[in-house]
Amino acid sequence: MLSNKITRDIFKCTTSAYLSFDLNTQLGFEPIVNFCLDDSTLELAELHLKCAPKLLNINTFWTLPYDNNIPERKHFTHGFHRDLDDLQYIAFFIFWTKTEADNGQFEYIAATHQPSQVLEAKIKTMHSENPKIAWNNSYSFFDNTIPGYGLDDIYINYFGADIMKIFGACGATYAMDNFGLHRGGGVKSPRLVTWIRFGVNRYRRPSGLCDDINMDLLNEETRLIIKNSKNSFIFSEYLQQNRQN
Repeated sequence: MLSNKITRDIFKCTTSAYLSFDLNTQLGFEPIVNFCLDDSTLELAELHLKCAPKLLNINTFWTLPYDNNIPERKHFTHGFHRDLDDLQYIAFFIFWTKTEADNGQFEYIAATHQPSQVLEAKIKTMHSENPKIAWNNSYSFFDNTIPGYGLDDIYINYFGADIMKIFGACGATYAMDNFGLHRGGGVKSPRLVTWIRFGVNRYRRPSGLCDDINMDLLNEETRLIIKNSKNSFIFSEYLQQNRQN
């Protein structure tokens, strides 16, 4: 990882709200590799996906506070939205810095990741109380909230009691289905987080975050960890790609 001095210098000069580490740096950090390959991680992913998980992407990134002197620093993911990276997937998050309810938390609207009888009843009640709302059933709710940006006031008004705040100490982890409506919370100090996403298909973007993995650039220790793990299948497509190259 970058030294504290280099990191502080970057914080001072960047106009971006987010700073990500390159993938080879991340995969050269043993705790991240071990988490990816951990039995309990993959068992939970398989339980949710109903199939063997595939590694979609990894991102370890700093989120920086808003700065009045840097108006370009926009936190685009701080509005409720859905992620559309795969037909179905699960994301694991690791907090590397302490987070609190009003400093670096994630927010998630419970039960908005798939149709259900509970959600159906809730949407119909909302529509009966306010016919101006475009949603008259759970399916129209999903159709009109993809990707879901720009509707925070409506979500807070009708789903306020269902908004979960997720935060924790350094080293805390959690998992969620990112198709459910979620957003990042404001940060008062720089927050460092890793997400690791598993899905059922290859990452849909032409140049996804995992497409740039070059196993040959990883240190020998990392390659041995992956090669000797019974769970190395999560990297199988990338290992095959490197063999062909």
